[in-house]
Amino acid sequence: AEDASARYAKAAKQWAKASADVAAVSMLEDLHTLAWTFPHDRKLPALALVADGAWAAAAVPQLVRGRWGAAYRARQISHTIQGYFPEHSCTFSEKIILSPVYGVGERFWMLFGKLHADDAGAASFTNMRTLWESPARHRGLVSYARPLAYDAQHHVLWQEGITGTTLDHA
Repeated sequence: AEDASARYAKAAKQWAKASADVAAVSMLEDLHTLAWTFPHDRKLPALALVADGAWAAAAVPQLVRGRWGAAYRARQISHTIQGYFPEHSCTFSEKIILSPVYGVGERFWMLFGKLHADDAGAASFTNMRTLWESPARHRGLVSYARPLAYDAQHHVLWQEGITGTTLDHA
Protein backbone atom coordinates (compact mmCIF):
# COMPACT_ATOMS: atom_id res chain seq x y z
CA ALA A 1 0.00 0.00 0.00
CA GLU A 2 2.84 2.39 0.78
CA ASP A 3 4.41 1.73 -2.63
CA ALA A 4 1.14 2.49 -4.42
CA SER A 5 0.66 5.64 -2.33
CA ALA A 6 4.18 6.82 -3.17
CA ARG A 7 3.62 6.15 -6.89
CA TYR A 8 0.31 8.00 -6.70
CA ALA A 9 1.88 11.04 -5.02
CA LYS A 10 4.60 11.16 -7.69
CA ALA A 11 2.14 10.72 -10.59
CA ALA A 12 -0.39 13.20 -9.21
CA LYS A 13 2.32 15.83 -8.88
CA GLN A 14 3.64 15.14 -12.41
CA TRP A 15 0.19 15.28 -14.04
CA ALA A 16 -1.44 17.94 -11.82
CA LYS A 17 -1.68 20.45 -14.67
CA ALA A 18 -2.90 17.92 -17.25
CA SER A 19 -6.61 18.72 -17.00
CA ALA A 20 -8.75 20.93 -14.88
CA ASP A 21 -11.81 18.71 -15.43
CA VAL A 22 -10.59 15.19 -14.70
CA ALA A 23 -7.66 13.93 -12.68
CA ALA A 24 -5.01 12.25 -14.85
CA VAL A 25 -4.38 9.62 -12.19
CA SER A 26 -6.42 8.28 -9.29
CA MET A 27 -5.54 6.02 -6.39
CA LEU A 28 -7.70 2.92 -5.90
CA GLU A 29 -6.93 2.42 -2.21
CA ASP A 30 -8.54 -0.99 -1.73
CA LEU A 31 -6.64 -2.42 -4.70
CA HIS A 32 -3.35 -0.59 -4.00
CA THR A 33 -3.46 0.47 -7.63
CA LEU A 34 -3.21 3.57 -9.76
CA ALA A 35 -5.83 4.22 -12.46
CA TRP A 36 -4.92 6.52 -15.34
CA THR A 37 -7.48 8.54 -17.29
CA PHE A 38 -7.10 8.35 -21.06
CA PRO A 39 -5.07 9.90 -22.70
CA HIS A 40 -2.66 10.04 -19.77
CA ASP A 41 -0.23 7.13 -19.70
CA ARG A 42 3.00 7.12 -17.71
CA LYS A 43 4.85 5.07 -20.33
CA LEU A 44 3.37 6.83 -23.38
CA PRO A 45 4.04 10.51 -22.70
CA ALA A 46 3.10 11.44 -26.30
CA LEU A 47 -0.32 9.75 -26.04
CA ALA A 48 -2.15 13.01 -25.32
CA LEU A 49 -0.64 14.48 -28.51
CA VAL A 50 -1.62 11.46 -30.59
CA ALA A 51 -5.13 11.24 -29.13
CA ASP A 52 -5.84 14.91 -29.86
CA GLY A 53 -5.35 14.59 -33.61
CA ALA A 54 -3.95 18.11 -34.04
CA TRP A 55 -0.38 16.83 -33.68
CA ALA A 56 -0.94 14.20 -36.39
CA ALA A 57 -2.62 16.75 -38.64
CA ALA A 58 0.46 18.95 -38.28
CA ALA A 59 2.67 16.00 -39.31
CA VAL A 60 0.61 15.15 -42.41
CA PRO A 61 1.94 17.87 -44.78
CA GLN A 62 5.49 16.56 -44.42
CA LEU A 63 4.29 12.99 -44.98
CA VAL A 64 2.37 14.12 -48.08
CA ARG A 65 5.50 15.82 -49.46
CA GLY A 66 7.58 12.72 -48.73
CA ARG A 67 5.15 10.46 -50.57
CA TRP A 68 3.61 12.63 -53.28
CA GLY A 69 6.10 15.50 -53.62
CA ALA A 70 4.69 18.95 -54.25
CA ALA A 71 1.85 17.65 -56.46
CA TYR A 72 -0.74 17.26 -53.67
CA ARG A 73 -1.90 18.94 -50.49
CA ALA A 74 -4.05 17.55 -47.70
CA ARG A 75 -7.50 19.13 -47.93
CA GLN A 76 -9.28 17.17 -45.22
CA ILE A 77 -8.00 14.89 -42.45
CA SER A 78 -10.07 12.56 -40.30
CA HIS A 79 -8.31 11.20 -37.18
CA THR A 80 -9.32 7.93 -35.45
CA ILE A 81 -7.79 6.00 -32.57
CA GLN A 82 -7.79 2.39 -33.79
CA GLY A 83 -6.43 0.65 -30.72
CA TYR A 84 -4.81 1.32 -27.38
CA PHE A 85 -2.76 -1.06 -25.26
CA PRO A 86 -2.04 0.79 -21.99
CA GLU A 87 1.63 1.42 -21.25
CA HIS A 88 2.60 -0.24 -24.54
CA SER A 89 1.17 1.28 -27.74
CA CYS A 90 -1.55 3.21 -29.49
CA THR A 91 -2.51 2.78 -33.15
CA PHE A 92 -4.29 5.59 -34.96
CA SER A 93 -5.32 6.38 -38.51
CA GLU A 94 -5.53 9.48 -40.65
CA LYS A 95 -8.02 9.35 -43.53
CA ILE A 96 -6.92 12.11 -45.87
CA ILE A 97 -8.42 13.73 -48.93
CA LEU A 98 -5.60 15.02 -51.11
CA SER A 99 -6.17 17.78 -53.65
CA PRO A 100 -3.79 18.37 -56.53
CA VAL A 101 -1.91 21.65 -56.42
CA TYR A 102 -2.63 22.10 -60.14
CA GLY A 103 -5.50 20.51 -61.97
CA VAL A 104 -8.53 18.63 -60.74
CA GLY A 105 -9.26 15.32 -59.11
CA GLU A 106 -8.96 14.24 -55.54
CA ARG A 107 -7.11 11.28 -54.10
CA PHE A 108 -7.93 9.45 -50.89
CA TRP A 109 -5.02 8.35 -48.73
CA MET A 110 -5.04 6.32 -45.54
CA LEU A 111 -2.16 6.54 -43.07
CA PHE A 112 -1.57 4.63 -39.88
CA GLY A 113 0.59 5.72 -37.00
CA LYS A 114 1.73 3.54 -34.16
CA LEU A 115 2.94 5.11 -30.96
CA HIS A 116 5.25 2.89 -28.91
CA ALA A 117 6.45 3.18 -25.34
CA ASP A 118 9.99 2.48 -26.53
CA ASP A 119 12.06 2.54 -29.72
CA ALA A 120 10.49 -0.65 -31.15
CA GLY A 121 9.04 1.39 -34.00
CA ALA A 122 12.54 2.28 -35.23
CA ALA A 123 13.41 -1.38 -35.78
CA SER A 124 9.99 -2.00 -37.34
CA PHE A 125 10.56 0.90 -39.72
CA THR A 126 13.94 -0.50 -40.79
CA ASN A 127 12.44 -3.97 -41.31
CA MET A 128 9.47 -2.55 -43.21
CA ARG A 129 11.78 -0.65 -45.56
CA THR A 130 13.71 -3.85 -46.24
CA LEU A 131 10.49 -5.70 -47.05
CA TRP A 132 9.24 -2.79 -49.17
CA GLU A 133 12.40 -2.94 -51.27
CA SER A 134 12.35 -6.75 -51.54
CA PRO A 135 12.34 -8.46 -54.94
CA ALA A 136 9.18 -10.37 -53.96
CA ARG A 137 7.25 -7.12 -53.49
CA HIS A 138 8.65 -5.60 -56.68
CA ARG A 139 7.56 -8.71 -58.60
CA GLY A 140 4.05 -8.44 -57.10
CA LEU A 141 4.27 -11.72 -55.16
CA VAL A 142 3.43 -10.03 -51.83
CA SER A 143 1.95 -6.76 -50.65
CA TYR A 144 3.24 -4.73 -47.75
CA ALA A 145 2.26 -1.43 -46.23
CA ARG A 146 4.61 1.32 -47.41
CA PRO A 147 6.76 2.60 -44.53
CA LEU A 148 6.70 6.40 -44.53
CA ALA A 149 8.64 7.72 -41.56
CA TYR A 150 9.71 7.17 -37.99
CA ASP A 151 9.41 10.03 -35.49
CA ALA A 152 12.09 9.18 -32.90
CA GLN A 153 11.14 12.05 -30.59
CA HIS A 154 7.59 10.76 -30.10
CA HIS A 155 8.22 7.06 -30.90
CA VAL A 156 5.70 7.05 -33.77
CA LEU A 157 5.98 4.82 -36.82
CA TRP A 158 4.06 6.07 -39.87
CA GLN A 159 2.92 3.75 -42.65
CA GLU A 160 0.56 3.85 -45.57
CA GLY A 161 -2.65 1.85 -45.43
CA ILE A 162 -3.15 -0.96 -47.92
CA THR A 163 -6.27 -2.69 -49.17
CA GLY A 164 -6.89 -6.37 -48.78
CA THR A 165 -7.78 -8.99 -46.22
CA THR A 166 -5.85 -9.12 -42.97
CA LEU A 167 -4.34 -12.39 -41.82
CA ASP A 168 -6.91 -12.41 -39.00
CA HIS A 169 -9.70 -12.62 -41.58
CA ALA A 170 -8.00 -14.71 -44.28
